[in-house]
Amino acid sequence: MSVARNTLVQSSLTLGSRILGMVRDILLIAKIGAGPIGDAWATAQQFPNLFRRIFAEGAFASAFVPTYARTLEAEGMEAARDVAQEALRVLFAATAALTILAQIFMPWVLLLIHGGQADDPESYGLAVLLTRITMPYLTFMAMAALLSGVLNSAERFILSAGAPTLLNLSLIPAAFVAPDAKGTALAAAMAYLVAGVLQAGALWWGVNRQKVRLSLIGWPRMTPAVKKVLKLAIPGTIAASGTQINIIVSQSLASFEVGAKSWLYAADRLYQLPLGLVGVAVGVAILPRLSRAARASDDGSSRRTMDEGIGLAMALTL
Repeated sequence: MSVARNTLVQSSLTLGSRILGMVRDILLIAKIGAGPIGDAWATAQQFPNLFRRIFAEGAFASAFVPTYARTLEAEGMEAARDVAQEALRVLFAATAALTILAQIFMPWVLLLIHGGQADDPESYGLAVLLTRITMPYLTFMAMAALLSGVLNSAERFILSAGAPTLLNLSLIPAAFVAPDAKGTALAAAMAYLVAGVLQAGALWWGVNRQKVRLSLIGWPRMTPAVKKVLKLAIPGTIAASGTQINIIVSQSLASFEVGAKSWLYAADRLYQLPLGLVGVAVGVAILPRLSRAARASDDGSSRRTMDEGIGLAMALTL
């Protein structure tokens, strides 16, 4: 029942977010259209998300939650807080450095996924500008993913599941700010950055409510706990990188047909719905319980939790 309840919380809030996301996409796609500006906007969204799936929601977050949960179970809240704080500082420093480098080298880096329109200075320049605006979203989402892990380890799922709604609530008004497609794309890019700040801020507030006081002030240190998180994250990073390389190649090819990236972006939203409602929700719900069972070497509990998760995912999928 606990897995089902936690999954229901995740799925319900994700469903609300996806409905708002559908409204957001209808409004923005209708306003921006499928063409050079639409392709530039699609690129500006996809580029930071390539790294977000590796650093934030993917390998690092999956490695952090078990380490944090085991430390919380074995050594108490203070030790777990230290793990979270050191991991947060390292993650912030790494993603901030990556963001700064991307800002400097964006005109050349973007050739990887938008090279097909490089011979159109106006269209390509707009893609570079929009992506520079949205790129800091990576840093805020990396922080948000780690803070969500802290909340999820305490089986507090409402805020972490509801935070993505802030992205849609930020982007929907952007569709009404400017009268033309280019102005709308610029407004949407700025709203993307604002949404990252709001999501990280909301989750920081939620973590403080759990009496886990974190601080970004101080040099990042490679403590044994952080090294353990990184070691666990390496296989996941390699696995996630394969998918992201595939996306880079497909987006690069699509950039040679004006409008194709806009069409693919719209189509991509459809299969993301069941992925978020079922796959991600079940995975987030069972991970803290699996971590505690692993810490206690309770193989029976691990198997039961996995069986519940797989059975629930299959039932919801069907």
